[in-house]
Amino acid sequence: MRRFSRRNGRDSRQQTANEYNSITDLLREMEQTVRGEDPGWLPEGLHYEFPFRRQLIEPSDDMVRTILDGGETVYAKVFDGDGYEYDWDGRSQWYGKPKNNRTPRMLVRDDDGHLYWIQARQ
Repeated sequence: MRRFSRRNGRDSRQQTANEYNSITDLLREMEQTVRGEDPGWLPEGLHYEFPFRRQLIEPSDDMVRTILDGGETVYAKVFDGDGYEYDWDGRSQWYGKPKNNRTPRMLVRDDDGHLYWIQARQ
């Protein structure tokens, strides 16, 4: 089992992941956990992403232990399809964070039909 912190803006949560699970399974677990917290819901067009060491974690069949060795912090962030980051005001509104250089995203589907946003390849 690997223990890591997951941050979603204002708060941090400890989460334990089976080190032999796939990275895809880890992403699904994190998204399910974040959706169960406040605010959880996202307006249409926004999605969760999980950056680690300034890189977006992308789904793969590699084991969790290939990227996490315990004690790391993985962030839960919200983006739109154009790569602009959003933040929650703590009450009921999502707002775009000012950023001039957006990071383009593309939507991919894994073998099980689950959709993920990844950084667009240049």
